[in-house]
Amino acid sequence: SLGAVGLMPPPPVHVEPLMPAGPRQRRGGAMAFLLDIAPIFGWLRDYPVRSALAHDISGGVTLGCILIGQSLAHAKLCGVELIIGPYSCMLGP
Repeated sequence: SLGAVGLMPPPPVHVEPLMPAGPRQRRGGAMAFLLDIAPIFGWLRDYPVRSALAHDISGGVTLGCILIGQSLAHAKLCGVELIIGPYSCMLGP
């Protein structure tokens, strides 16, 4: 018997689905459409400007510096013009 050796499969784990089954419930109106395509408008009014803006700007500048160096290095490794590197970082495939 497998149970005596300790090789029993683990019990099943219940995982909630990310989205409910069935057709997607859509709110009506232009604001609902805007919130669907740009969720920032839903939480922007509650954004803590005084406590978070400096940290967000610092994170953005840091990420920008890293991406510029990384994209230039990738362009150099690929043998293309260096200007292609930052463009490939800004524009998706």
